[in-house]
Amino acid sequence: MTKQEVVEFTKNSIENSIIEDEELYDTNIDFILINPNNNDTISIISDGQEKIIEFTPYTKEMKTGYSHIAEWDYNFDDYLFQELEKGYEIGYMSIDNHYGIWNSIEELYPEDINYKDGVQMYLQYCVDNGITKQYLDRKTSFDTPNIMKYFKGLTLNDTIEYREDLESEKAYFTFVLGYDLLNEMLSKSSSPENDISYDFCNMIASEFLKSEEYKNEKYSAYEILDHWICKNRKYIIKSYKDFIEEKKLGKTRQLDDGMYVIDIGYRNNQEPIALVEKTNKDNSKEYIVAFYYSIKDNKINWGYGYYYDNDIQKAKKDFNKVLNGENLSLCNFKERNSYEQDR
Repeated sequence: MTKQEVVEFTKNSIENSIIEDEELYDTNIDFILINPNNNDTISIISDGQEKIIEFTPYTKEMKTGYSHIAEWDYNFDDYLFQELEKGYEIGYMSIDNHYGIWNSIEELYPEDINYKDGVQMYLQYCVDNGITKQYLDRKTSFDTPNIMKYFKGLTLNDTIEYREDLESEKAYFTFVLGYDLLNEMLSKSSSPENDISYDFCNMIASEFLKSEEYKNEKYSAYEILDHWICKNRKYIIKSYKDFIEEKKLGKTRQLDDGMYVIDIGYRNNQEPIALVEKTNKDNSKEYIVAFYYSIKDNKINWGYGYYYDNDIQKAKKDFNKVLNGENLSLCNFKERNSYEQDR
């Protein structure tokens, strides 16, 4: 199984346990960590108050499959940042948990945090996945503290200078563009969706990395990027309009093997999904909500999907549920088909 499939399987299993186990009543998944070397997962669920429960490789042999954590013993430093330093990666995290972490970092960093590299790894995750103050404010309706002032953009243990790491540099520029330098233009756009804005900023960051200005080391990276944006503002505005139009046109595509992409989107700002229509050899129609899809050489593949025969209304309804962050495994399906396509 791929990393995404492991995380999705774990998420579905825990959500089913929450429904079936009275002890887990009124809890939600806070986060899921995954070890990329062996696919072990660590998951925390809670009711947002005193009930905190952990699923780990060590609890799988227990009768319940989980263990309780005392409310007074739980903190992000030991249960998240330390695990990130051990090599675990974030596979899933709820918006509420992000908000709690941002407030915790604002209150405790750096003096009262032991695993500071873990904090930087978490902040890098936020940068890479478009988790910004504006995004959290919009999702929670709260005023989130801006902890990105603590982001150093350094690799673990500061062994490599940030400007030497192009991928980290690109992620940093993508974040700065979306959060600050292009924020006004993006927020006023008729298509300010988070995934579209992130993709555009990622594209502009790539162009900046190829520019002559980027090679100028007399000024900070932020100052150079700001200067380059001002110099190329007309070009960037035009590029954004073209980018939006291209995205709109790309939302529907006729592919090989009788496949037609009706709509695309993301669940939880991370998981790519597509609503697909398949025309069979007898000209009958079948509709699929496809998770972790990819399109290459005019063919579409996906990790797993939910299938609806010719019930397009049900398929559209469930596709929209997924866009809103819902889990289809909790819905009343007569049949779920999940398999890896090989085309």
